Amino acid sequence: MLVVEGVPNSIAHSKLLMEELNKLGIRKERISVVLNHRIRSDTQLPVSVVAETLIGHPIAVTITPAPELLTQAVRMQTAAILCQPDGVVAKQIIKLADHIIQSEAAGI
Repeated sequence: MLVVEGVPNSIAHSKLLMEELNKLGIRKERISVVLNHRIRSDTQLPVSVVAETLIGHPIAVTITPAPELLTQAVRMQTAAILCQPDGVVAKQIIKLADHIIQSEAAGI
């Protein structure tokens, strides 16, 4: 699992990391990329640009920023996905969990 932020510096470092992992014998298919947009910003690059920069590696899941949800979770002293179980972030986390389960079941 490789978590990447949608900013040029993070993407460049992630690309180098993926190349080094490939040199160590880790197949490209075994690397799942998660695009984490931590903050709302016009400087965040779109998924298509990130995937293209990472040599065409697909983005398994994108996590969108939700500062108000995290603030609510802190106030309620619980996990963010429990505050809004039907919310966008919860669905993204569930998609990530499903992706991990499917990858493991496929032996990737």
